[in-house]
Amino acid sequence: MRLLFITQDFPPGIGGIQTYSAEYASRLSRWCGDFLLICPHDHEADDLQAEREVDDTAYDFDIHRIEVRSHLLFYPLARVLPKLLNQRRFDASFHAQWQTVAPALRARRRGELKRVFVAAHARELLYN
Repeated sequence: MRLLFITQDFPPGIGGIQTYSAEYASRLSRWCGDFLLICPHDHEADDLQAEREVDDTAYDFDIHRIEVRSHLLFYPLARVLPKLLNQRRFDASFHAQWQTVAPALRARRRGELKRVFVAAHARELLYN
């Protein structure tokens, strides 16, 4: 399987979803022939990265960082995702948060993705 993993929260940021995304991506990538993680490059996290001595080469998969704050990833993703899907073919996308799913659903309608998966953590089940 060729999988695209999209998350708004990823190390070097610190938190539960960051840890969840890193661990889940590490495990999923082992089962995939091609795996790419898309996440924000939030400059506030650069200081954390320097303190924790963590960089993207610590992971066994490709990471594509988009220059944007975490909660705004949806906006540039709508522009970046079609370009990435023209460069590399993926069977499915997995979204750690529901906010990033719309560009992938458009790609699915165009036939560029076969499946789109979205994780539900809790709060979004109650309020969205």
